[in-house]
Amino acid sequence: MIYQPMPVTEKQVAFVRALQRQHRLPDRMLDSHCEATFGAPFAGLDRGQVSALIDEMVSWQAVPADLMRAQGQLDLFEPAAVGR
Repeated sequence: MIYQPMPVTEKQVAFVRALQRQHRLPDRMLDSHCEATFGAPFAGLDRGQVSALIDEMVSWQAVPADLMRAQGQLDLFEPAAVGR
């Protein structure tokens, strides 16, 4: 039997877009995260992958620091350097 991935639904896309707005996550960051996690940009994901992405994004309190750092949006400092 040949595996045929289920296409993404309009509701899934709308929900991901709403989560993007909530987290202020640009398309390029979403695509980068999807490529790192699933091996394809958002547009290339199947229904199951988008479902897993939604589950992950819903659990975020904020965009994960490693994703922001990878996109050059976060400069972390070493706590030992504070107060020097």
